[in-house]
Amino acid sequence: MVSMEDAERERKRLQQQELQRALAIQVEEARQRKEEARRRQEAEDAKEEERLRREIAEESRPVKRHCESAKAPFPLQGTKSTVAPKELALQAQQVWSNRTKSGGVS
Repeated sequence: MVSMEDAERERKRLQQQELQRALAIQVEEARQRKEEARRRQEAEDAKEEERLRREIAEESRPVKRHCESAKAPFPLQGTKSTVAPKELALQAQQVWSNRTKSGGVS
């Protein structure tokens, strides 16, 4: 016959096992969440790095000029300008973009 003390010890042992199982499950779930967060962050970082690479590559490309004419928003060769080259490039890109959007350039 099982004594009361033995039954109590067995109950506590089973309770302890159940707590350990529950804790192990929680630890594993936390590990998985952490791993998923790390993967998401890596994906976001890679996406941002690619965006920056494209942006740098775009800024590094020379500005394409459709036609150097009197209508050009930038100075013709041999003329002096007080506009900074980067600002000039941005103006040219905007004009080019506007012309292509309006159908002025094919």
